[in-house]
Amino acid sequence: MKSFKDLYKQSYDSPVFLSEQLKLNFLAEVQRKMQSQGVTRSALAKRIGSSPAYISKLFSGPANISAETMAKLAHALDAKVHIHLASKDASVRWFDVWQKSAPAPTVHKHEWTAEFFVNINERTMNVEDSSLAA
Repeated sequence: MKSFKDLYKQSYDSPVFLSEQLKLNFLAEVQRKMQSQGVTRSALAKRIGSSPAYISKLFSGPANISAETMAKLAHALDAKVHIHLASKDASVRWFDVWQKSAPAPTVHKHEWTAEFFVNINERTMNVEDSSLAA
């Protein structure tokens, strides 16, 4: 007979467990946004054109959440959904950065500015193009 710890580890690695974890994490983020903005479940339902019962179903039990539903919920809360793949062993931390002004100019260690890289991306590089020469 396997121990609880062994069964948990086995379940933790299953796609079903990981899928449920994704849903729970997303809904926890939605709940945090709702609380910070003072949005009720009924108000959220109105914002996405759904019923309060549907919102309650999402938060109370095993329900599939489509990418479209995630996008609707995020949009209704003036937010965006970000998806990131990382190694199973990685510890991932997210943080939001708010920037109201233009980004500071970045300079490469060889003193190439961000503008230099934009110019390269905007046109085909020609070996004989002297404007790209150092």
